[in-house]
Amino acid sequence: PNQNSTNREDKEVDNNAMTPPESSSSQDDIAVSTRPSEGAPTFACCTGIWNDLKARAPYYIDDWKVDSPMVVINAVVYAFMVQLIPALIFAELLDRQTEGKLAVAETLMSSGIIGLIYAVFAGQPLVIMGVTGPVAILLGTSYRLANDVFDADYFPFFWWTCVWAGILHMVSAMIGVVNFVWQITPFTLQIFELFIASAFIYSGIRDLVTPIKLIDEDTDPAIRSSAYAGLLIGLMTTGIC
Repeated sequence: PNQNSTNREDKEVDNNAMTPPESSSSQDDIAVSTRPSEGAPTFACCTGIWNDLKARAPYYIDDWKVDSPMVVINAVVYAFMVQLIPALIFAELLDRQTEGKLAVAETLMSSGIIGLIYAVFAGQPLVIMGVTGPVAILLGTSYRLANDVFDADYFPFFWWTCVWAGILHMVSAMIGVVNFVWQITPFTLQIFELFIASAFIYSGIRDLVTPIKLIDEDTDPAIRSSAYAGLLIGLMTTGIC
């Protein structure tokens, strides 16, 4: 009997050790769930926006407070480098797709402006905004549509594209369309990520193979040699990574 009671006590100790500690009340207050409650309507005007405002309001001022000026300097340098690296990576792609209309300077300026607006009005000053792969594909696609399909100036065309996209985003947030995210699986996100990855893989292979100009027999051997060298460097980089 003593041995059995000892085993039961050991099991109880093990179960207690495996049980995660209860979260504090402050953690419960910060971790506000955005999942709609049972029986709540799918479409509710501004309900999600109002819940987000109530969740962020107690911490909005605190996010702007700093204990030392060095914190601000470190954050500025870090944010600049985080913005600069993607801008340099996508600069060549944007410059080629838009024929020089968008490059490093435009990317950094737009990222800085939207970062300030987002930090002030979205209540998220700690979020770093920057250019990404889908944005680069969107810019290139919109430029081709403006020139090849609609024969329009790029910047006015892209301006109205962004205006209508912003309106649709605001309407979707106001009527609660975002609640559908709880009704679907991650399949949609994974398909989108697959599309982005496939687009960049195709773009990388195209940029390495096209300069070789295998079909054109009149290509200068020096140009073709440099293209082969670029292909070799690309394959070596892919193998190393």
